Amino acid sequence: MSRGRRRLRNRLLALAVVALCARLVALGARTAHWDEARVGLRTLRYLQSGVWSYDPLVHGPLLFHLNRVVFDLFGPSDVAARLLPALAGGLLPLAAWLYRERLDETETLALAAVLAANPLLLYYSRFARNDLPLAAAMLVAVGLLVRAVDAGRSRYAVAAAVVAALGAGLKENAVLYLACWLGSLVALWALRTQRGGGAAATADTSLVTSWGRRRSRWAALLVAPAAWFGVVVVLYAPRDPAGLGLWSAVAAPGRLPALLRAATLEPAVRLVDVWVTGESSLFDPRTPFYAAHLLAVLGVGATATLALGAAGVVAECRAAESRPLVLFAAAWAGFSLLGYPLAADLAAPWLAVHVVAPLSIPAAVGLARLVERHRATAARRTGGVAVTPAALVALVLVVHVVAVGGVTSYAAPDHRLNLLGQPAQPGPDADAAGRAIDRAVCPGDRVLFYGDYFDPRYDWRRLPLSWDVAVAGGVEAHAPGGSLPADPPPVVVALSGRHRGLDERLSGYERLPVELDPWVAREPDAPFTTASVYVERSAATGRCDPAQSSPASAA
Repeated sequence: MSRGRRRLRNRLLALAVVALCARLVALGARTAHWDEARVGLRTLRYLQSGVWSYDPLVHGPLLFHLNRVVFDLFGPSDVAARLLPALAGGLLPLAAWLYRERLDETETLALAAVLAANPLLLYYSRFARNDLPLAAAMLVAVGLLVRAVDAGRSRYAVAAAVVAALGAGLKENAVLYLACWLGSLVALWALRTQRGGGAAATADTSLVTSWGRRRSRWAALLVAPAAWFGVVVVLYAPRDPAGLGLWSAVAAPGRLPALLRAATLEPAVRLVDVWVTGESSLFDPRTPFYAAHLLAVLGVGATATLALGAAGVVAECRAAESRPLVLFAAAWAGFSLLGYPLAADLAAPWLAVHVVAPLSIPAAVGLARLVERHRATAARRTGGVAVTPAALVALVLVVHVVAVGGVTSYAAPDHRLNLLGQPAQPGPDADAAGRAIDRAVCPGDRVLFYGDYFDPRYDWRRLPLSWDVAVAGGVEAHAPGGSLPADPPPVVVALSGRHRGLDERLSGYERLPVELDPWVAREPDAPFTTASVYVERSAATGRCDPAQSSPASAA
């Protein structure tokens, strides 16, 4: 390795360390989002029972399988649930190394800097959700394919297939990535045909041809699809110690056909039923609103990346030899911007992650041009501090990134002040209630959900409070309206406005209001409104017996 490449590698490692620190610090400070609570609770139940099967509403299996191990090692918590996305986001700047043959040194470092500092990527690296790991996996998969072409090694193509399969195990919109890639290739081919090819086209084609002529190309063509399929089967295969499961089928090969069907055909049918033809189907009539919301989120959380990306595309189009990678990434981001509102079933700010990830490549080009312009202007000046227009622009962008990243990820206000947070993000009232539950509930203690609204058949109505109870090791119980037990447990939850006489009957309790989910009116009787959490005042920290079971093992 040359000295220049060694220097580049070391700088990328330094950026990754900074990115990891930014994502791990105060990782549990923000209270769990409604979706984080739902997925965390299901993961905990998977750990306790060993049973898992694919549910399209909570997306792919990979985070469930991995977080089951994390929960087993460290116990359930907001930090544990967010640890893997934080690691994926913190290590993402290293993906720039895969593109080093197609970008110069400054552009490669700029790509790592964009991936490390973008406020949207930062926020969703600190969020227990599949979108950031999926975007990271697909950016790495493309980088590995680029390396397969540049290095002429089939192992990179096989690695790309494995990483893409991991992406398919994270979330269903991995299919949208394939569609965006195909559309981008067609757009790139059309553009180059219109321009009549040229030197850049010839050079890029020669790279593909030289790799394709190698004897190992058959290994890539045969092994890569097999590797992709094998990883998908392992991930999507059901887990059931008492029934059909991955390990039981391995022990009894006669069950493998049923396992393959359960890991491939059945998830595909369920995916179509939920996301294509069901209630959460594509092409919602509110698509224009989703598109406007996506643009607003990008405008707040990715202003610098948008500006630099536009500058990078313009610079590349004006260059004598436009690089296919940069134009491909720009088209990929464009198709994502157009396609995700069509596929959305709600105004979800995390969809912007899938636009920012590919846009980071042309943004890196724009940032590198800004640095080069500053250097050129500064070199012409003698004496004094070289304050150039490019440096001032860079300062404005840095201030924006730091301010938005600091407010959204660390101050973390609720959705009324944080567009990245989405209205299903509880505010400070849920923080206070969660801390009170953690203080008052010992492993095995009951937490009573009072009233017909909290019927166990509708467990989503209790979120995110159910997650707080589970983390504390409590056991949920239910009492219909009017049937409060004579000796109530340390914590009682009731729907605000539906707790007649509870204030008097629970006079020794502190009442804390919690806004459950004020955004989506899914329940006509009481559409995700405010709950009252009654916490016994005498319940103090330290009253729990250390010998009691851990939260992960509480029944």
